[in-house]
Amino acid sequence: MPEEIYTSIKELEAEAQAILTAAQDKAEQIVAEARRRSQALLASELPLDEARAESERLLDKARAQAETRLDESRERARRLAASAQALEDEFAILVAGKVRGDNHEAT
Repeated sequence: MPEEIYTSIKELEAEAQAILTAAQDKAEQIVAEARRRSQALLASELPLDEARAESERLLDKARAQAETRLDESRERARRLAASAQALEDEFAILVAGKVRGDNHEAT
């Protein structure tokens, strides 16, 4: 049982890290795409003020989307970390019980 809890904790931690990494990668992609579009607009035949305004609008939208994805991923990672903490607590109770010589499992 303790080995299973330890493995579960490590899996949850790895999943949380993978979620954050994926969210950061996606956020970078969104902002990079917005920059590309912004540069294309600036190079277009649109009047300069109009192109700049559209460019800023695209960048603001991309930043907002990236921030939303990061916030959602941070929340998922936080929930996973809480689950891992609960498993760590259960593991600690089991180990302490074994040290004391208890023969029952943690609840």
